[in-house]
Amino acid sequence: MKSEQDWAQWFAEYGAFILHYADLAERSGAEALAVGTELGGTTKRDREWRSIIADVRRHYRGTLVYCANWAEDLHHTQFWDALDWIGVQAYYPLSDQPGPTTEMLIRAWDGPLADLETIGRIWGKPIVLTEIGYHSLDTAASRPWEWDLPGSLSMETQARCYEALFQAVSDHPVVHGVFIWKWHPDYARAGGPGDTEYSPQRKPAEAVLARGYAAIEKRGI
Repeated sequence: MKSEQDWAQWFAEYGAFILHYADLAERSGAEALAVGTELGGTTKRDREWRSIIADVRRHYRGTLVYCANWAEDLHHTQFWDALDWIGVQAYYPLSDQPGPTTEMLIRAWDGPLADLETIGRIWGKPIVLTEIGYHSLDTAASRPWEWDLPGSLSMETQARCYEALFQAVSDHPVVHGVFIWKWHPDYARAGGPGDTEYSPQRKPAEAVLARGYAAIEKRGI
């Protein structure tokens, strides 16, 4: 268990770390900045986080978000009112069945989206899915957070997971944006038909994402 001295040191060091990136974001004209990502062991320290957020705002004039783990710190974080977005690392389990249909996956989003609507309404903030991704595996929807997820190669399941995502959020205006894991800068070597990892590049999922983001842009988000 950390002592109060330990906590003071941690937040002092983290504050210096994030202010470096706040200055960089301000100089580069970044649209938004995450003040932290999946730091669930720290978010109950409400006073310290509010102090860090206030310091960041003195260095950076853009949009601020904290990226909470869907299963851990999303519900017990209490400083959402100090931020502009509620960020969610949205690796929700949707189906234990290998190769679920798109319709099954859309229905599985009902619970998570209802929960997110409640959180957005309580805090009066837009929800942004700051990270979400799926393996190219038939088990992709079961435990999407699991890096070494067992399963069989399935381009179709990955594509259906994304199709369900964009169809589901289109009916829930509380979700104001989606960030995908993982897009690699070296496109020619990323993804491809034999790849079981998260990249949607050079796979059927890539076309699904293109359509999904076009629809989001049309909504004016």
